[in-house]
Amino acid sequence: MLLVPVLLGVSIAVFLLVHLAPGDPVTSQLGLYPSPQTVARLRHSLGLDDPLPVQYIIWLGRVLHGDLGNSLYAHAPVTDLILQRFPTTLALTVASTIFALVIGIPLGVVSATHRDGIVDHIGLILSMIGVSIPVFWLGFLLILALAVSIQIFPPGGSISTYGPIALVLPSVTLGASFVGVVVRFTRATMLEVLGQDYVRTARAKGLSEMRVNYEHALGNALIPLTTVVGLQVGLLLSGAVLTETVFSLPGLGLLMTDAVAARDYPLILGSVLAVAVLVVLVNLAVDLLYGVLDPRIRYD
Repeated sequence: MLLVPVLLGVSIAVFLLVHLAPGDPVTSQLGLYPSPQTVARLRHSLGLDDPLPVQYIIWLGRVLHGDLGNSLYAHAPVTDLILQRFPTTLALTVASTIFALVIGIPLGVVSATHRDGIVDHIGLILSMIGVSIPVFWLGFLLILALAVSIQIFPPGGSISTYGPIALVLPSVTLGASFVGVVVRFTRATMLEVLGQDYVRTARAKGLSEMRVNYEHALGNALIPLTTVVGLQVGLLLSGAVLTETVFSLPGLGLLMTDAVAARDYPLILGSVLAVAVLVVLVNLAVDLLYGVLDPRIRYD
């Protein structure tokens, strides 16, 4: 129900921020000393001489008809540019999420089942480090260690050039902070679930500790963790801007960086709107996934 209002609010906020930010796409295209007549002519052709509310209504009308406009610096339809770059960003986000869940969930479970032990302290320290390290700094470290010194992975480039291996270092870089979040949240929810009566009953029936932890406790702990995963997708997509820039990965994040540098209003608005749609759809999928994880949850 809230999907349309959320997207409408995002479009208004981004439209205002883009047009009120310093810089002018007209002067960016024409150079340092254009004539006033040339500037006025280009501003009129781009519709930038209209009031902001009028510009927004015209842009929104085109969007509702599936037209995101043309890029000012690439001279190509914004929709085509987004569709070309979007699969790379989607692959990076999925790979980072898988990396975070594969590492974070087992480490969080082990930390909870060995509370206040050495493993628990190591897990908490690693999660704190993962959350604290800046994305760009970790990316440069991984490039220096594994691409320059040892030369195991490519230092950057597209998937079409190097294959899926080009996503390894960017996925680790982008997923490191997510690992820390998953570890801490899994540990907290597991500690809460392990104190429930049905877990003690399962132990009293003679079930193995592994079966109790992973079948009975973890299954219920995954429900609130699913919410965290859905919320983190937006952060991963925002972190993809820095990650793709560091690794020269031609995805949507790098496209947005180039668009901002060129003051390309249509491309900025189209890219942000595409990211907003993805985030909203992921959170909608998370809500629907609740009914799969817990049959007691029903949507009327």
